[in-house]
Amino acid sequence: MTGRKPLGPFKCKWVGCQQKEADTLFADTEELVAHVNTHVEAFSNSSEQEGSYPVCLWEGCRVYNTPSVSYSWLRRHVTKHTRERPHKCIMNGCSCSFWSTEALSKHVQQHLHTASLPLLLFLPASL
Repeated sequence: MTGRKPLGPFKCKWVGCQQKEADTLFADTEELVAHVNTHVEAFSNSSEQEGSYPVCLWEGCRVYNTPSVSYSWLRRHVTKHTRERPHKCIMNGCSCSFWSTEALSKHVQQHLHTASLPLLLFLPASL
């Protein structure tokens, strides 16, 4: 199954980041997410004052420096760079997590489908 926690270390690739320039590595995604969120928050605060639009400044991003319509878009978008997976599986004993609710929903459906398979084996063939 997909959705396992990515392994580190991780590096910030936000252009202009002092941690990036110092080649700082983050041990896990939680540390990287907390760090990148400071960039997003700082940009959000300054963009409101200057009247500009939020942009992703992640090195190599396909939408690098492209104006966005909202801060919430940028917040969701950077999860792809940080590999953050904030949506945790609700099934007992499963440690998978996902970056989108759609992926989580598909995953949970796999659990439910797998759980129902043994019951199908005992149904009469005439049904």
